[in-house]
Amino acid sequence: MQAGELKLAREHAKNAVNLDPDNPWYLQELAELYQIGKELDSAVVMYAKQLSKDPENLNILFMIASLYERMAKYDESLSFLYRIDEKIGISKETA
Repeated sequence: MQAGELKLAREHAKNAVNLDPDNPWYLQELAELYQIGKELDSAVVMYAKQLSKDPENLNILFMIASLYERMAKYDESLSFLYRIDEKIGISKETA
């Protein structure tokens, strides 16, 4: 994707989010466009908004953990991985 195309796509996605801020697909699309543009902090914000509406969504938890790892924010990444582990794996209490 060319830089101009990415900017235009991001503008359209922002407009969509502004029109319907509760739409998880719009939030996810904007988060993915931020990732493509290497705006990882902004991607985390969009995924966090999506997570606030669906706190049990394992895919979003994993995406945030992955982004934090890419940003070398390992403690934050681990906190999201622990949340996933508590939902599907061996937790600290049962280990």
